[in-house]
Amino acid sequence: MILNTISNSAHASRSKTGFTVVELLVAVSILGILGSLAFRSMLGFTEQRRLRNAALEVIGMIQEKRALVMAQRLTVPAACMSLDPADTSSPIRPDKGMTSGVTGLEVITEAGGTPDPLCFTPEGLVLTPRTLVLRSPAVVDQGDWCVVVKPLLAQPHLDWRPSGQSGCRFDAGGGSL
Repeated sequence: MILNTISNSAHASRSKTGFTVVELLVAVSILGILGSLAFRSMLGFTEQRRLRNAALEVIGMIQEKRALVMAQRLTVPAACMSLDPADTSSPIRPDKGMTSGVTGLEVITEAGGTPDPLCFTPEGLVLTPRTLVLRSPAVVDQGDWCVVVKPLLAQPHLDWRPSGQSGCRFDAGGGSL
């Protein structure tokens, strides 16, 4: 009788410490779901960073071309640069050395068409202001980066346009480079 009581109390204490198979399956399932959501979110974040880096590269190319035009006092057409990744003469082509690694980079105007070449005067002023939209099909649902090139000293500005917003603009709320 004493042995049976000891056995029952040992069995009762053992069943209170530990997890059942159902509890373990639920915990592993929840961790799996959270892990897959985090992984997907991280992929979108990485592609968004690549797209921002591509926008910064485009700004760098615009500033470099402007400096070259001013230094060599170039005139049209030498003072122009193509901003269309499909154009073979464009420095924005991924095979021309862009380091951002964006997949399927698209550069369009704010209205949605292919951008005309960006041309500078020998003094470094932009002839026609431009608003370029950079997007990647991998993160098209998140939004686009806008590069605004103003006539005054042709200083490019970078701004974020959330998905669903119809226009790019640079104002006090935007960022400047």
